[in-house]
Amino acid sequence: MLRRLTTTQQMKNQTSQYGGYLIFAVLASQLRQIDYGENNMKVFVTGVNGQLGHDVMNELYKRGYEATGSDIADTYVGINDFSPVTTMPYVKLDITDTEEVNKAVSNFDVIIHCAAWTAVDMAEDDDKVELVRNVNAHGTENIAKACKNIDAK
Repeated sequence: MLRRLTTTQQMKNQTSQYGGYLIFAVLASQLRQIDYGENNMKVFVTGVNGQLGHDVMNELYKRGYEATGSDIADTYVGINDFSPVTTMPYVKLDITDTEEVNKAVSNFDVIIHCAAWTAVDMAEDDDKVELVRNVNAHGTENIAKACKNIDAK
């Protein structure tokens, strides 16, 4: 059982011990839900330049889904391991831009949100706090509202 942590160092340790398992457990649950649908569902994934988004795209490819990845960069700049994600459709997207998010997700059935500011040490710098909050809170809110607007899974 996870216990409540009070210091940043304790949170970092907790995340390194349990975070990956939790993330992949949630992801596996989401993918099982998608599997109950039709394989022709169009899937949009945010944060594909990061490890989680990269792995999600490759898993969707293995399962036969049509998926489009997105991130803040102009082109895919994630891990260049020659896996399917490196050549799958990609859209530049700033998740903090509400209008851009609504436009980007409008033609998809399923949205998997993997984008986040994950550099924990830099996130604590005084000059980054507002940017981190904008990406992790406001950006996620934009994705959630867009999903609701289009009745995405």
